[in-house]
Amino acid sequence: SIVNIIQYGLFGTVFIMILFVVFYMLQLIKNYRVKQSTYVDALTGVYNRKYLEEFERFVNLNNYVLCVLDIDKFKEVNDTYGHDVGDKVLRDVAKLIVRNYRINEDVLIRYGGEEFCLFLKKDRSSQMSTLAVIDRLYSELKNTQFSVGHDKFINITLSVGINMHPYESRNFNEAFKLADEALYLAKKGGRDKVIIYPDVEYVV
Repeated sequence: SIVNIIQYGLFGTVFIMILFVVFYMLQLIKNYRVKQSTYVDALTGVYNRKYLEEFERFVNLNNYVLCVLDIDKFKEVNDTYGHDVGDKVLRDVAKLIVRNYRINEDVLIRYGGEEFCLFLKKDRSSQMSTLAVIDRLYSELKNTQFSVGHDKFINITLSVGINMHPYESRNFNEAFKLADEALYLAKKGGRDKVIIYPDVEYVV
């Protein structure tokens, strides 16, 4: 009788411990999913501005080349085909960028609207070889047509501004402004261009 009581007590204790562990694991999973949804852009599936706010706090700019990418004439896509098609094109462009960057090395963030911020991990052997990601991206972009429905396809181009030395700035915001200035020059110069700050055109 006493042995049975002890056994039941042990079984009960083990059962409660298992329930606690299961509950704890479910909470961890829930918290992870909430965190992921907080930092991931719902439309494109890449990181969002909220993640950038966290990332810029600990990122070592010595390790990255900073690029700002903007879809050319995206407003015309929305105005001509509607926002649903515009959203689809935006998703497809984001997927194309993801296919061409280096997973676990580069970081892609939707900065806002049709603009993306891309941190390219530096290749220590050659600065310019880091830009091979941009080369691959432009190569695939030139050979891709984007569906806008009803068996109709359009071409999309990107303008890109690059800050090769973001670590020379006092903080991320200043580094970003320089890349953004290069982006402005790329768009002002006719779009579908890559400009390295201050005003060097990179032929892709």
